[in-house]
Amino acid sequence: MTGHLKVSQIDEAVKFRNQKDNLKQVEAQEEQRLIRDQKDYLELEIRKFRRKKLLVFHNLEQELLRENPPDLSLSSPHTPSAPLIPQSSEKVAAHPPDKEGDRENKERRYKGQQLEHAGPTARL
Repeated sequence: MTGHLKVSQIDEAVKFRNQKDNLKQVEAQEEQRLIRDQKDYLELEIRKFRRKKLLVFHNLEQELLRENPPDLSLSSPHTPSAPLIPQSSEKVAAHPPDKEGDRENKERRYKGQQLEHAGPTARL
């Protein structure tokens, strides 16, 4: 009878272990489902946010265009109405060089004058 009792205890332990393994498997599947559902939800919320942000930007752009409509009567969008680079020398002369460029020019001139006064041996 003790042998029969041991076999039934072993059977009970195997059944218990199988049941425990099955519960772990079901729990792991449920966890994977929850993770997938959360990922889907977050992706949906991100799409909603981006769509809302795009609509807000579009509405702002439309509002700004209504306030200040672009003047399209001057020229085509590909041809600027005024040249980007000044064409006459008068316009160039009207704008003196920046201080950095002016200082560099003075230094070059000064070095050139020093070399002229020093003679031919200083240039080597």
